[in-house]
Amino acid sequence: ALLITGTTPKLVKEGANIIIPYRWVQNLDDVVILRHFPEKLELSKEEEIDEFSFEDEDDDFYEDK
Repeated sequence: ALLITGTTPKLVKEGANIIIPYRWVQNLDDVVILRHFPEKLELSKEEEIDEFSFEDEDDDFYEDK
């Protein structure tokens, strides 16, 4: 995933940091071109989190063998 910081408050509520899954990315350079852009999301204060996590944290890929 790509972690985007310093977002524009006009496009992202309060200029919050966002995480974009690689599968949405078509090209990567100075500009990120997305294949898909979701509808604008509104988070309540209870739903906002300070840290992010990946959905595949329970993946065995990084475990010592």
